[in-house]
Amino acid sequence: MGETQEPSRLWKSGLLSTQSLNFQVMVQAAAGQEGQPYSGDLLRHVAATDDLLDMLDVLPGEGMDATLAHVASERGAELDQIILTAVAAYVPKEPF
Repeated sequence: MGETQEPSRLWKSGLLSTQSLNFQVMVQAAAGQEGQPYSGDLLRHVAATDDLLDMLDVLPGEGMDATLAHVASERGAELDQIILTAVAAYVPKEPF
């Protein structure tokens, strides 16, 4: 058999930012803690964080919230720190 390939990182990022209410709530809470205004751009920025994407193993047919709940219960402090760090590093883009 051939080697197993990792799911698309863009796909995982898209699922986080569009299909996970829990992730949105976590990013909103982190934004509040870090004094950042919450926005869709911030959400997408955090969802594209390499450390976060590396942490999540998403299987076809498994919901992102179920995956996130598992990671939050097993590696919660690490997950929180990744999200808080990404929120703190976020620099809003200037409007055109």
